[in-house]
Amino acid sequence: MSKFTKGPALPKEPPNFDCRDAGQVLRLRLRDWLWPAAVAIAVAIPILAQSKGPYRIGSVTYYASTYGPPLFLAAILFAGLRWCLIGRLRPRDPSRCGQCNYPLDWLAPSRGPQRCPECGADASARQTKRRVPFNRLLLDLPGLLAVLFTICVVAMLLLAMLGVIELE
Repeated sequence: MSKFTKGPALPKEPPNFDCRDAGQVLRLRLRDWLWPAAVAIAVAIPILAQSKGPYRIGSVTYYASTYGPPLFLAAILFAGLRWCLIGRLRPRDPSRCGQCNYPLDWLAPSRGPQRCPECGADASARQTKRRVPFNRLLLDLPGLLAVLFTICVVAMLLLAMLGVIELE
C-alpha cells in the first residue's frame, strides 16, 4: 500500500473515550490541526482578494479574486466536516457497560440482576439508551452550521444559474 492512498487520519481517540462527553470531544478536536488550517485559509482568501497588490496573472490578488469563492466554500466545507467527524456520535455497544465501557459479553442475560465488575453499575440497564447531553449537541453546532452554510450558498448559486432566482 502506498503512503499516498490514505488520507489524513483523524486524531486518535484515547482509551475509554466517551463520544457523549463534551469535554473529551472538545479536547480531541482541539488536538487536531487540519480544521484550523482550513478556517485560516477561508479567512485569508477574502483578505488576499482585497489587497492592493498588483492585479496581474500570477499575482496572489489575481488568484484570490478569481478562484477565491470556490476555494473559500471548499475550505469552509472541509473545516465543518472535519469538526463534525472528530469525536462523532456513535451508537453505544450494547455488550458494554453504559457507565465505564467495560466489556460485559460474558454476562448471561437469563440470570438475575448483575452488576458491572468495574464500576458496580447495574448491568441489566446496559441495553437502555442514554440521552445525548445538550452541551454535547451544542459542541457540534459550529461544524453543522459551516456545512449548512456551504450547501445553502452552492444551492443558491445553482438556482441563480438556472434562472429560478435572481441575485442582486
